[in-house]
Amino acid sequence: GAGSAGGRGADRVSSDALRLGSKAMGRRNSLKYMGQQESLPPKHGVDKSAEDKQFIAEVLRGNPNLQRHVKLDDSHVQDLVDVAWREDFVSGQMLMSEGDLSNELFYIVAEGSFEIVAYTPFEIITQTGVSYVCRPEEPEGPVENRPRTARVAGRGLCIGDSSMVYNQPRLVTAQAREPSAAWAISQCDFKTVQSRAMQARREAGAGTGKAPEVERLLAEALRANANLQRLVPLSGEHIQQVVAVACRQELAEGHVLMYEGDLNAEAFYIVGEGSLEACGSEPFEVISEGGVSYFHRAAHSGQQVAEVVRENTIRVVGRGHCFGEISMLHCAPRFATLKALERTVLWAIDRSSFQIVQMRGAEEHMRSRVRYLEGLEAASGLPQGGRDALAGLMDMMRFTEGETIVRQGAAGAALHILCDGRVAVEVDGRERERLEADPSAGTHHRFGEEALRKARPHPATVRVASATATVLVLGREDFMSVWDHVLEGVQAPVFERLYTRAAPRKDEPALASLEQLGLLGVASFGRVELVRRVSTGETYALKTMSKGLVARRGMIASLAQERRIWEMVASPFVVRFHGSISEPQSYSLLLEAALGGQLDAAYEREGLYGSVPHARYYLAACVLALDSLHRLKVACRNLRPQSVLLSAAGQPKLGDMGLAKIVVGQTFTVCGAPNYMAPEVLAGTGHARAVDWWSLGVLAFELMAGRPPFESDHPMRVYWNVMRGIARVELPTACHGAVGDLVTLLLKPQAIERLPMRQGGISNITEHPWFAGFDWQAMQAQTLKPPYIPKLKGDTDLSLFSPCIADLPQPVAYDDQDDQWGEHFGAP
Repeated sequence: GAGSAGGRGADRVSSDALRLGSKAMGRRNSLKYMGQQESLPPKHGVDKSAEDKQFIAEVLRGNPNLQRHVKLDDSHVQDLVDVAWREDFVSGQMLMSEGDLSNELFYIVAEGSFEIVAYTPFEIITQTGVSYVCRPEEPEGPVENRPRTARVAGRGLCIGDSSMVYNQPRLVTAQAREPSAAWAISQCDFKTVQSRAMQARREAGAGTGKAPEVERLLAEALRANANLQRLVPLSGEHIQQVVAVACRQELAEGHVLMYEGDLNAEAFYIVGEGSLEACGSEPFEVISEGGVSYFHRAAHSGQQVAEVVRENTIRVVGRGHCFGEISMLHCAPRFATLKALERTVLWAIDRSSFQIVQMRGAEEHMRSRVRYLEGLEAASGLPQGGRDALAGLMDMMRFTEGETIVRQGAAGAALHILCDGRVAVEVDGRERERLEADPSAGTHHRFGEEALRKARPHPATVRVASATATVLVLGREDFMSVWDHVLEGVQAPVFERLYTRAAPRKDEPALASLEQLGLLGVASFGRVELVRRVSTGETYALKTMSKGLVARRGMIASLAQERRIWEMVASPFVVRFHGSISEPQSYSLLLEAALGGQLDAAYEREGLYGSVPHARYYLAACVLALDSLHRLKVACRNLRPQSVLLSAAGQPKLGDMGLAKIVVGQTFTVCGAPNYMAPEVLAGTGHARAVDWWSLGVLAFELMAGRPPFESDHPMRVYWNVMRGIARVELPTACHGAVGDLVTLLLKPQAIERLPMRQGGISNITEHPWFAGFDWQAMQAQTLKPPYIPKLKGDTDLSLFSPCIADLPQPVAYDDQDDQWGEHFGAP
């Protein structure tokens, strides 16, 4: 992202701010494939010689990492050649870092050389002028104990391909050894071409190209796999799409397909013929259903291991067994070693193709929501775009048996749609009828339609009569906002972007009217400075970004959204936005100056870890900040100690909107700080605002224990720990009791189960026993005295910031010939 109001340089205040897993991983929305993208974006305007084009094409064709699962013919290769652009690197510049989630690009080295290093052993294989990273089949011990491997490679090296194609964290670190250049290809361009290739193959051939019995076997194995269906429920149509992309793979007797701890988890498999032996150090079982099966172990459902087992678990599996799906979805190490006991045929489904199908599934789910609104009288006058917007604005809630969805006589404020489960309808305490909804049969039931227009008492109580029930909820405020704000002819899938009326422009100052007082920090695209408005004497934080650097990284649309969110938010617990300044070569955001510094720095400096009064105060502020964002359908996606700033008076404020996004329905961008990242973000299965409540749970744990629950010195181990969940973490003494219960309820693996996502919303937090006696009313009014007040000498005291000037990025000249800036900002 573009950094916080305090700037990334504030991360330098303490060494812990540089801990692995604490750094936020940015994203480039304009380079992100969003599904149903039928054409390539405009070319990047880079002229290539015939030699350049031939060179890029040869590397793409000759790289087995790309061709293993992604089948591209000559026309598709040429499409990628056309959209590649050149990037130059100075000596010592980092191309990528191991474990980084900023994986939207891969590179082909054209000039110079790079040093490649990683914890996991690897080799650079070179064949006919094409080089690529190859990993040995057998890892050398646990990842955290492995020495780093280092190699040097130059022209013809294709790097970052696997992490980009399979949407995984970067597997290596690459640094320029000399002035170098590389051709870059974006994930958006690549997956657009890949999706088009998949569509062409479906249209060109009859069916999937597989025998009918193979199709039935694969479909049944996918349908019966509870691990998959729990994480990414697949309908019949989407199961057939997954079957279509499965690739045949044959193993000889004795061949080891994967080793326990292996990080190469870019695919999962279904056994077509033969058998394999699975051996793992943690207990697991084979769950069989009909003629198919899958693995199950405690970590898959977030359960604790009942007891320590000293011996390996060994199982033999055969035809119809589905395995590897958890590691693939969560970018996690393989939990068992699998070896072919005889000649074995596997069907492999790669992560990239699977995620494209997932995105199509999300679109279909949104269309099904629209169908739930058919016949809704209150929406009968809305255009199609309006109904689409309503579908995206509905929140999904999970109820358990005995819980009340609506209560007779209570004033209605929302429409409730029962889409799965059974309920009892009661009037005056007597049951009148039972209703059941089944998504597979297309049956659903609506309650409280009248509440969309005005508050009216519910005529009956609706109580859950099944083990669980899934309900879509549409609030009156959201419903009315659609009539006021949604535009006809929506230009993008409504679950990707909600169109809102822009807030009135502020009295935006000119750059010349501001006096520079000092450097607060370093942002991704420039600097954050403390400035004073000469006419008033008021001080601000000015975040100035190089337009050329923003444009080069494809972040213009993302920055426009960040600015739009700053304009929308009005909360005392979020840094205030005071305007923006557009210059020919730079763009600046004028924000409230929070001179108390970052929360993590204050905790380190003052020794506050484990203090209940401090933790309750700062977490309460985060709850109220997130609530204000969520009411606007904004997901923060970057809540962590470094993004919480303190005012001079000690009041906490959320200060980073660089990764925030208006989310209706789901979004698929993988972003955030790994230690605070919810499992659905890491898995790429689609996420919404519930990810912020996961981050709040991590923050609560850290403020009490002094460390985040999933931290590790090895980047890939962080993701593995997140996937295993809080149930596999031994709670320290500081997290025992009520706070541990709160943490556990926030860190539910299923987003819909997290505490504020249930009936009652944030009142489930405000009324939790750990907050007993806390004055929420005074907190909201900002009359509650902060437990810590920074020691500052005035409104220009920068003593709590220590930015590293060496981290300042070099500005890049901006050429506005395409007027991209004006397109997104309405200004040059």
